[in-house]
Amino acid sequence: MKYIAAVAIFIFTSFHGLIAQVDDSQRISLGTYIPNSNGFSNSVQNYFGNKLASIASANGMGGTRSSSQFIITGAIDIISKDITPTTPPMHAYTIDVTFIIGDGINGVKYSSETRTVKGVGTNETKALISAIKGVNPRDPEFKQFVAEAKNSIIQHYNTNCDILIKKAQTLAAMNKYDEAIYSLSNVPEVSQECYNKSMEELLPIYQEKIDQDCQIKFNEANLVWTSNQNLIAADKAGRILAGIDPQANCYSQAIALSNKIGKKVKELNDRDYEFMLKQEQARIDDRKATVQAIRAIGEAYGNGQPQNVSYNVRGWW
Repeated sequence: MKYIAAVAIFIFTSFHGLIAQVDDSQRISLGTYIPNSNGFSNSVQNYFGNKLASIASANGMGGTRSSSQFIITGAIDIISKDITPTTPPMHAYTIDVTFIIGDGINGVKYSSETRTVKGVGTNETKALISAIKGVNPRDPEFKQFVAEAKNSIIQHYNTNCDILIKKAQTLAAMNKYDEAIYSLSNVPEVSQECYNKSMEELLPIYQEKIDQDCQIKFNEANLVWTSNQNLIAADKAGRILAGIDPQANCYSQAIALSNKIGKKVKELNDRDYEFMLKQEQARIDDRKATVQAIRAIGEAYGNGQPQNVSYNVRGWW
């Protein structure tokens, strides 16, 4: 128990120390979302998405193309379009570009900003991209636009923290450990109280995950070995056991099985058992490894989510 408590404190201070060294772009991240109803070419959609991400990043929040509860999105409205009397003829567009930040899951709009810009190109796509290019992400008014949304997101965490933690606990109870860890590790440090609570909840959920994983791998390795006690089975079981985390509760069982297999291998072929389990290192190394493992689980889960999430943006523009 003392070790678990020490790890909990280490994880909290490690996450806190890491985040304290970076800006808000790594504390609160906005997913960029382009509604299909925009009806423009893929080139225009992609350029618009990059512009959305640039506005978020340039003003203290992370803009990514991955899925997220909080999004920066927008719409393009054509005000006028003309063909210039030049050689060659050019497409001239005047458009309103609306930028919006909100909670895309619950459908809550936080802030919006609109720019009227003009662009010229040899075709519609190039003219629209030229116009969007005229939006400066570092325009001072965008700073206020993002700041309003940031305050609303922090308020969301402060208000709904207990619900978020309860949801993570429910996910863990359903063996959805990766999603639970992703949810908790996504709480921004700027929401101090909720961040602290989430960090405290991370370790027991992570422990449950590695305990379950250990039991599954141990049972699988044991079945492989007891079914065929030969060198091929020993190699296969060894590979399975090598993936068990030393901090898992059934690690001692894994060691016992590994030793048992090793003894039999020695009898069968007079050679040492080649597959060694992960060894427990110095406690500080274990703590660092735990922090890295938790962070990796959250990142992997987030990166693995569908990019084309259906968001609730009704009435946002």
